Amino acid sequence: MLETHIVSTRPLKCLDFYTRVLLLKRIASLELDVRVAQAVPGERFVFRLRTGSIELMEVRPPLTRRAAANAAADAEQAGFQEFYFLVQQPVEGIRAHLQREGWADSAGPVLYTGKINALRVLRVQDPDGNRLRLVEFCG
Repeated sequence: MLETHIVSTRPLKCLDFYTRVLLLKRIASLELDVRVAQAVPGERFVFRLRTGSIELMEVRPPLTRRAAANAAADAEQAGFQEFYFLVQQPVEGIRAHLQREGWADSAGPVLYTGKINALRVLRVQDPDGNRLRLVEFCG
């Protein structure tokens, strides 16, 4: 993974999930951390995910009623965002860790075989409903 951005309306739950459950290292920013602690309902927090780390990039103001209605309609049509992450450890071990941490929103792993290689995929849902696919290459 080079870099991806995830938008959250639940910043504390999001940080807990990505740091405690998925074990990403948090890159702190004092100014933005204060904003998380003083979050206003509806604010949207943009997190940058890089290999092994998560960082709060910006805080966006709440959507207006019209924009919120349009965003809800778009989300209903398109579903939540879906992200694929290539992992370096077996997804079975990740699944066991998720269970130990009490994270129930996961399914799999499922083995997909091709002519050359196989993939093992673990499906996980984050606190904002984003669907994460953790992918392990099986030589």
